[in-house]
Amino acid sequence: MRWSRTKTKRILEELAGLYESSGHAEDAARARRGATDAGLYLHELAELEGRTVDVVATAERIRTAAEADGRWAEEYEWRIGTAGTDAIEVLPGRGFRALVDHHGTFEAGFATFADAYEVMRVLSQIQKDLFYAVGWNAWADCGRLTERDPPRRRREEDERLAYLYRLSREARAESIPERAFTRSTRPWGDDGEHVPVFEFDVRERSFSMRGVSPTLERASEFAGIYERLRADLELILEWKWL
Repeated sequence: MRWSRTKTKRILEELAGLYESSGHAEDAARARRGATDAGLYLHELAELEGRTVDVVATAERIRTAAEADGRWAEEYEWRIGTAGTDAIEVLPGRGFRALVDHHGTFEAGFATFADAYEVMRVLSQIQKDLFYAVGWNAWADCGRLTERDPPRRRREEDERLAYLYRLSREARAESIPERAFTRSTRPWGDDGEHVPVFEFDVRERSFSMRGVSPTLERASEFAGIYERLRADLELILEWKWL
């Protein structure tokens, strides 16, 4: 049974107080981070549900396939008419790379399969949640396919996505200079017309979060969201990418 977010937050805050009073400052800080909107959201994504035998069997099947062929990948429809890919690749002599592509491409290399498996699952769900929180990065704005479409009021109605709503607000309030992006042209829309776009890649070592947007404002929003996500993933889930 999963506790409500309110109860989880209260328990973590109480635990932080106990750690603090007993002189365990590092554990207290970790519990306090877990009680934030980022901690509640990211830790929930990192949890696994289901019988142990089923979870382990799935992980074993993926690892066996990746080690046999160098790559395991699964393409599937995660909403009506929308497919994406989750993958794990073997890095010769170095470990494993997790890769997800549902809108934009996230990838990172890790020393162990267990790390790569968790990363694949978490990053995959983040991309899907971003669609529901702020829309496609290929849109001109949330709910607007092109700049010609009328502005729409953003709704923040899903408590589970509160963290992503906040990242979006912060990113929109802090614009990124155009020189931070790569300009190119891509086929866009149903007719495939080539249009100017902004490419962005938030990167640290092997960790990369890439995407393409049709406007500077939208590219700046997504790059800002990705940079904040990168920092929180490293701090809260303590990922150590290669």
